[in-house]
Amino acid sequence: IWFIENVMPLLDRYDIRFIVIGNRPPKKLLDMQNNRILVTGFVDTPSPYFEKAVCLVAPLLLGAGIKVKIIEALSSGVPVLTNEIGIEGIDAVPERDYFLCNSPEDYASKIIDIISGNINIDKISRQAHLLIENKYNLENSYIQYRERILKLKHE
Repeated sequence: IWFIENVMPLLDRYDIRFIVIGNRPPKKLLDMQNNRILVTGFVDTPSPYFEKAVCLVAPLLLGAGIKVKIIEALSSGVPVLTNEIGIEGIDAVPERDYFLCNSPEDYASKIIDIISGNINIDKISRQAHLLIENKYNLENSYIQYRERILKLKHE
């Protein structure tokens, strides 16, 4: 709702659709749908949306812990635009792995830069994917955990 009210008006002159994915969207959000705004509700996997997305925006106003959708987007190589709350708990570097945005103008200018080709999204996409593969890979985590347990066992 914040993004629709504060950022979308700054993007009026661009042919941009904003798709909101998430379980149990509030009525106010559903009522905001139009030809530029689609609210899907729950989806089994965001992958089909990521394949067509220019970016993922997550202007979170509250929350704690790692946000799974942000990890999924980073892993998919989708450029992520979020604030400190959205990236909390994820060991990512702004402008290398994702874009830190704090104001409506920050979000709008990054989106315009992306669609205008002013940002090398291939580089940030590769870096984000590597970050997730190296630091949040389940198989690697298991191997590291197993090695720690075995080390403790021999101490």
